[in-house]
Amino acid sequence: MAVKLSIVMPVFNNRDLVVEMWRSIIDNEFTDWELLAIDDGSDDDCYTSLTTFASNDKRVRYARRKSDVKGAQSCRNEGLSLATGEFVIFFDSDDLITASCLGTRVKALDERNDVDFMVFPSGVIRDNVFSDKEDEFAYGYPVYGDDYNAFARRTLPFIVWNNIYRTERLREKDIRWDERLQSLQDADFNLQCMFSGMTYDYYRGEDTTRSYSAKADIGYRIDGNAGSVSKKAVSTRHRDSVIYAIDKFFVMYHMAFAHRYDYALYKGVLFLYNWMQSDGIDDEFSGRMADVVYKHSAVYGCLLKCQVLASKILRLFVPAKKARQIPMLIHLVDSRRRVRTKCDDIRSLIR
Repeated sequence: MAVKLSIVMPVFNNRDLVVEMWRSIIDNEFTDWELLAIDDGSDDDCYTSLTTFASNDKRVRYARRKSDVKGAQSCRNEGLSLATGEFVIFFDSDDLITASCLGTRVKALDERNDVDFMVFPSGVIRDNVFSDKEDEFAYGYPVYGDDYNAFARRTLPFIVWNNIYRTERLREKDIRWDERLQSLQDADFNLQCMFSGMTYDYYRGEDTTRSYSAKADIGYRIDGNAGSVSKKAVSTRHRDSVIYAIDKFFVMYHMAFAHRYDYALYKGVLFLYNWMQSDGIDDEFSGRMADVVYKHSAVYGCLLKCQVLASKILRLFVPAKKARQIPMLIHLVDSRRRVRTKCDDIRSLIR
C-alpha cells in the first residue's frame, strides 16, 4: 500500500546505533511512512537482532541486499526501487532525527509544487551529543551564492540526508546511485539531480517574521562509527573510484557549462589530493589525478603536475607529509579560511 513518505536506509552492523536511529524515526510525530532498511551484509547476530526489532512495526521493511555489488549505494538503489512513497528521504543508519523532522519535511515539500526537492539544515553528533550550532560539518544552510561552484570545490552546500525528494521525479530523470563510487556518492547523486533539471530550494522555516528560522532536524554522527568511509584505510579500489569520480565530475560540468567551473573543479581535486594522502604521497595516484585533470583542462592539469613534481623534489629534504603540503600551502590556508567563513555565515543566518 502506498504511503506518503519512503525512508531508504542502508544498514551494516552497529546494531545499537541502528536501533537508536530507528527509534528516532518511530517516535516521530508524522506516521505515514515506510522504512526500507537494506542490510549490506551485517553479521548474523546483528541481522537476527534487527529483524526481531523490525518485526514489531509493520512499517519497517528490513531485508538483505540482493545485488552482488556491496556498498551503501547499491542498498539505496534497491530501497529506491521498492519505495511506494510520494516523497523519499535517504538517511544513514547511525544518525538521529528530531521528532518533528519527517512531518516538517513532508509539509514543506507538499506546499511547494514548484520544486522537486527541498533542502533542510543538519547538525552534528559528537560523543553522542547532538548540536545544531554552526559547525564545519553542518550542511543544508543557504550560505553559498553558487551551489554548483560549492560542489565543484568540495565545499558541499548539502548532503543527501539534508533533502526530501519527489520519488516520481527521481524515476522520471533516471537518477540512481552510482555503484562504482566508494565515496563522493552524495555529491554525485545531488549533482545528477541538479544537472538533470530537477528544481530545489532551501527550507527557511515557518516564522515569516524572520528571513531564516529553520532548525537542524538531523544529527550527522562524525565520530564513534568505525565503519564510516572516512575512517577506513584507503584501498586501491577507493583510489580508482576517486579517479573515476573526478573524471565524471569534469564531464558533467563541461556538458552544462563548458570550462566555466574549471578552477573550482581544480580546487576540489586539491581537496581530494590531500584528503586521500593524509600520511604522505603516493606517486602513482598523484600522477593519475594530474593526468585526469590535464585531460579536461590543460592549464590546471599542468599546474597540478608541477605541484606533484615539487612534492617529489621536496621529499628528498623533508618528510613526505610536509613535502606534499608545502606546494599546496595556499590551498590549505584557503580551505581553512573557507571553513571559518562558512561557520560565520551559518552563525549569522541562525542568530
